[in-house]
Amino acid sequence: MQINESESFEHLRIKEFLFENLPLENNLIEIKQEYNIGGRKADLFLLLPKTKKIVIEIQHSIILQKELLQRTQDYNNHNCYVLWLFNGNSFGRYAHIDSAVQVYNFELISQSLYKGRVYFLNVSKFGLMNAIYTLYFAPYYEIKQFSNGKTHLVQSKTKKSIIPYTITSLKFKLFKNKGYKLVKFDDIDIRSRCILDIKTFLSKYPYLEKKLNQENELNAHQKKLFIIIAKFAPIYGIHLTYNILKNLGVVERNDFNFMNLTYDYLFKKIQ
Repeated sequence: MQINESESFEHLRIKEFLFENLPLENNLIEIKQEYNIGGRKADLFLLLPKTKKIVIEIQHSIILQKELLQRTQDYNNHNCYVLWLFNGNSFGRYAHIDSAVQVYNFELISQSLYKGRVYFLNVSKFGLMNAIYTLYFAPYYEIKQFSNGKTHLVQSKTKKSIIPYTITSLKFKLFKNKGYKLVKFDDIDIRSRCILDIKTFLSKYPYLEKKLNQENELNAHQKKLFIIIAKFAPIYGIHLTYNILKNLGVVERNDFNFMNLTYDYLFKKIQ
């Protein structure tokens, strides 16, 4: 994956956006840029009531997992909660569903720290490209073929499926995870939202199933999958949808082939 070198303008534009907008939804006593904390310089430092302190780190280039964790710990040692925000334009990350994507280690550790979230705000030399959004790096499934010609589905060890979610609130929520003091926005992580949506849908399915009784080309199980795919795959992607249905015990062996074909069919229909 090719990395675009970000210039100082992009960094300054993100800080400017945060400096202007974060006080609108948070009760801030003060907000400072390029603030010295210990031996480090925080991109943004924020002081909340009850002496709660927040550091926001803006990242445009690849960062080693070890460095990300060390910087987080250093700020934690000064009693600061930390939020990492990445310029997705520097890494080829955008707010749309994608599959078979190679993921960086810093993205995986960020997702683990922030409980299913990696925060992005894309900026180019022309300015802001979008609002703050999260990406969820979900399992990606590959179809492998046995020597006898039969196929089976395998979860990729190197590739992921990406699902975006636009943040609607910039209100902070402070929390602790894996021994670190962290900050997230007041949002629901994508996987949890997908699970809730699918469970709600499945609870109502018997009623919807009656509407498909005249459809003769699909069996009852396929009809159920067809509706689920039509409703959720355009939002969460076929791979995350399959992963959750698999964990819920809804899908059967070789259902992924049917789901993938159905998703392709539906996608062509809406183009």
